[in-house]
Amino acid sequence: MGHASSAISFDAHKAYDVSFPQGLCFVACCGSSHGWLFLVNELANLVLYNPFTSRMIPLPPITDFTCIEAVDGGKAYHFEKFRVFDAKELATWFYQKAVVWQSIQRAGENKWQVASTLAVNEHDRYADCVYHNGRFYTVTFEGIVEKWDLDGSDGPAKEVVAK
Repeated sequence: MGHASSAISFDAHKAYDVSFPQGLCFVACCGSSHGWLFLVNELANLVLYNPFTSRMIPLPPITDFTCIEAVDGGKAYHFEKFRVFDAKELATWFYQKAVVWQSIQRAGENKWQVASTLAVNEHDRYADCVYHNGRFYTVTFEGIVEKWDLDGSDGPAKEVVAK
């Protein structure tokens, strides 16, 4: 085994020792659910990792997003029109962008599906998202709560449930 860390389950009021396999290096843990950790490595690659079973599921590359282009052999990424991030900087920052883009990837699919974006010139931005009881919910910095139907015949659709 490689290095170890601790994970806290707030709902169970417990702390767990978590071991990571040798060679699994990451710079950010961007979230967790049902025992799975969402990790980002130095090259901005994404992986789901279950420390209890040691199972890893690689996620599609961030270059699937039309606004990101790999440069310098994947050591840096051109994002937006005027900014280039080195891979490690983008890795630590990526989780915010996944929320901004409201992007999902279903089991068995190998590409990200962008549900929605807020225009750059809009005042509001997405602050957080959660998947609960088969639904995807978002909240903006302005306090607007949206419920998403990801299986709509015309693609993802949102409904404002609170302002």
